[in-house]
Amino acid sequence: MSLSHLSSRLSQASGVATSRGTEPLKPDEPSIQVLHLRSIEPSDLADLREALSTVSENVELRDYQPEPQANVDWALPATAAIFLAAPFVHSFLSTLGSKAAEGVVTAFASTYKRIKGRSKWVRAGGKIGEGPVMNILLSNALPEQQAAIVFTFPTQMSQTQVRTALSRLPAIVGRERRRGRRYFPKPGSVRGSVERSVRFYFMRSSGRWKRVWPTREWDERFG
Repeated sequence: MSLSHLSSRLSQASGVATSRGTEPLKPDEPSIQVLHLRSIEPSDLADLREALSTVSENVELRDYQPEPQANVDWALPATAAIFLAAPFVHSFLSTLGSKAAEGVVTAFASTYKRIKGRSKWVRAGGKIGEGPVMNILLSNALPEQQAAIVFTFPTQMSQTQVRTALSRLPAIVGRERRRGRRYFPKPGSVRGSVERSVRFYFMRSSGRWKRVWPTREWDERFG
């Protein structure tokens, strides 16, 4: 993997989505990549990797250490960021909607419980808070817009909430595709080089996914 490509992936893991995740998979790239903080041992992700291998055998674990930063919760670096290359997004979502979902959901939930609380960042006023536990990035999930969809799992979710959140991913992606709403300028236009990622954050209070990017103000200005 090139340094520029890795830099882009680290940027996505830090909560800054880029368009690189929508490009075709290169021969030497993993189908699924899990970026994790260096405080996380590969053994902490063993069952998650095994579950993801049901989608593709080509799963790569890679550690990273972003620089200190302060940001809104959904834009902070996650403890673990899971990237699915575009050709495997359908398979992943199909698995979540099938009888095989139980094994995948169980692995995600147990991994979440094991690694939560490891991502800590400076908040307003200098207070230390916890960042998201997991990000799931589905490359080119909105192919007509060449845009990815990112789901962010915050800290302090219950095991039931983690399982519920995962089970709803296929419906969220399906809804976004059916809506056909254009969030971003057409590629090649004057503003076509904007970062293309629709981001959802799980709201613990309501038990629902909420779109946090693009914002309504962005819709009104550029939609």
